[in-house]
Amino acid sequence: MNVQEILLSAMEDNLGLAKDEMTENLDLDLFENDLADSLGIVTLINEMESALGKKLDITQMRPEDFRTVNKLCAAIEAQL
Repeated sequence: MNVQEILLSAMEDNLGLAKDEMTENLDLDLFENDLADSLGIVTLINEMESALGKKLDITQMRPEDFRTVNKLCAAIEAQL
């Protein structure tokens, strides 16, 4: 599985967001559309770390990196 697939599965499992619907618009702002909050993002990061077997350095990520699936994927991939 690639980072995007893992992230979408984690979003479905932890945030209750339908994977198919999220795939339709990977640039949808998760916060503006009330799809995620800070606790949800922390949960996703923990899930990603477990799935990837790597600790992510969130201090290397900017706040805007958490806004969309595409941005979050890019920020995570930059650390792999």
